[in-house]
Amino acid sequence: MRRGTGLVIFELLNAIYKSFFEVVRRFPQKVVLPIFPEGEDLFWAAAVGEILPAIQAAVETNYSQGIDIEKPLIGANNYASILQSHPFLPGHIVRYQLETERVGGARNDAYAFYMDATSFSDVVDFWNLRTLGRAVFPVPKQFVDVPEYTQLMKDFVRNQYRVSRHNPTVTWGTTMIRSYSSAMEDLMATATALELNKLLEEIPDTRPLA
Repeated sequence: MRRGTGLVIFELLNAIYKSFFEVVRRFPQKVVLPIFPEGEDLFWAAAVGEILPAIQAAVETNYSQGIDIEKPLIGANNYASILQSHPFLPGHIVRYQLETERVGGARNDAYAFYMDATSFSDVVDFWNLRTLGRAVFPVPKQFVDVPEYTQLMKDFVRNQYRVSRHNPTVTWGTTMIRSYSSAMEDLMATATALELNKLLEEIPDTRPLA
């Protein structure tokens, strides 16, 4: 394996092992290497990261005794519960101890990206949108009827709403945008059905979704 590809993940896992697994913790950590459902594999690879099969096999062989590795079938119905366990997903592993800093106005931008999870171009657009440094939550049309996933989206929209500490009249929320393959009518219908602009009714005149 070339340095800069395969070897790096072992170095990162060594550091993770030292910090989280070498000593038994009261609240144990785990590494989750999810299995992707057929037809949604590209989407989930973009959403949570993916390790090449040969490298993952080496990871499991070399670290299964020291690191708690789980391999659940990931989907819209259990994605929230996986995240709530605060695991190291493949995307977290490769970013371990990597310091990043958002620049300019992007730090206040959040997007809900309405898309087709089975469309290659939509997944590429989702990936590219995140590389701009924005907080992006994917909203695949296939998942809008899955309560666990829509609740996760609502939590994202709610948590992204912020008020400027310097000027309370200035607020930031989430802008919902669509992929090129999606219709604006479907986006609007989804936002309306999920009542995304009613998530903060306890705060008058707020619109957490733009």
